[in-house]
Amino acid sequence: MEGRLTTDGDLFERLDRQMIYEPDSFTAVDLDRHRLSLDDEDRTRFASAQKAIAEGRLDPELARYDRMRRGIDRAFHVQGIDTDGPVAVKVRASAGERVGSFETIEGRPLTGRDIDGIVDGEVARLGPEKPPRIPSDADDKSVELQLASDNQQAMDIAVKLKLTRDQAQELHHAISGQGMSYQEVLQIAIDVFNK
Repeated sequence: MEGRLTTDGDLFERLDRQMIYEPDSFTAVDLDRHRLSLDDEDRTRFASAQKAIAEGRLDPELARYDRMRRGIDRAFHVQGIDTDGPVAVKVRASAGERVGSFETIEGRPLTGRDIDGIVDGEVARLGPEKPPRIPSDADDKSVELQLASDNQQAMDIAVKLKLTRDQAQELHHAISGQGMSYQEVLQIAIDVFNK
């Protein structure tokens, strides 16, 4: 595509599922046979996972991904949503990006609790739309909690990016009530304030 090799989405999903749920058969897959259907990054990722599984060693990246994938699949299974469908693929990709960039953004190693939080957040944010419901008195409390969460995100990102007080307020006003993820707010701050 445009002069570069891109990964075939169906093949990626099949190998990804096999890597987590059928590791023994995954190690027997000849990745060279799929050379023109996997970009370099995905081929390297799958080859590294095959090697770690075949050697019986714990690969931290694979372990983190395994926990993330299984968490998303469990959440969708409970909701009766196809774990191989387009919504699940989108959620896994978004959660994978957050897991991959966590240490750089947060400045600390990723924990299991962090992975679970990312899974919960991405499933809630990108999962299927919920049917409309009748507003209740509890909605006022929910709005207050969302605004408090938005404020905390803006403050955390302002500190991380060393924004001025005015910039921090501008960021808070821009995201308030939008229900954006931490990653989305961070990207907006980086783009707007050239950090």
